[in-house]
Amino acid sequence: MKRDAVFLSFASVLMMLVACSSGTKPASIQTPASPEVITPKIGIIHVPKFRIECGVALQLPEDYKGQNKKYVFNGDLAESGQMNIDGRDVDLMMVDSNEPERELKVGDRFTETYARDGLNAQIDYVVTGICDPTDESCEVINFDATITVERNGAKQQVKTSGLLGC
Repeated sequence: MKRDAVFLSFASVLMMLVACSSGTKPASIQTPASPEVITPKIGIIHVPKFRIECGVALQLPEDYKGQNKKYVFNGDLAESGQMNIDGRDVDLMMVDSNEPERELKVGDRFTETYARDGLNAQIDYVVTGICDPTDESCEVINFDATITVERNGAKQQVKTSGLLGC
C-alpha cells in the first residue's frame, strides 16, 4: 500500500517533468482580475453648473464661514446635482430622497442620494436654521450635511455646511 502511494507520487512528478521538457507548461489556475478599487476623491467644483443663489450649495465648513465661492456640492431645486470627483466636475441625478413633505424645522434630518456611472453620493442633512416666519422675503434653509461618495465599495466622506433657497 505504501509502495503504491510512492509510485503514484513518482508518476505525477515524472509527468510534470515530461510536460515541461516538451515545451508545454502545466495548466495553472487563473482567477479573474478584480476591478481596481480606488477611493473617490471629493474636491471643489471648478465651474458651478447651477445658480448658487437658487438651489442647494454645500461647502467645507471653513469655506462656508469664510463666505467664499468654493463649493463641494451644487444642486438645482429639481433633481440634479454636481460635485467634483477625482479632479473633474460630475453631473449627478437624484435617485432617492426622504425629505419630509412638510415645512422643515431646525433639527430635522433627511437624506438624498445621487448617482451616475457606478458612483453614489449620499447627503445626510441636518437643518440648522430657518427663516423667521414673519420675514416673507426670506427663502433660505441652513444645513450641516455629511456627504459620502462611494464607488466599487471604496468611500470618502466630508462634512459640509450650506443652504437651500432662492
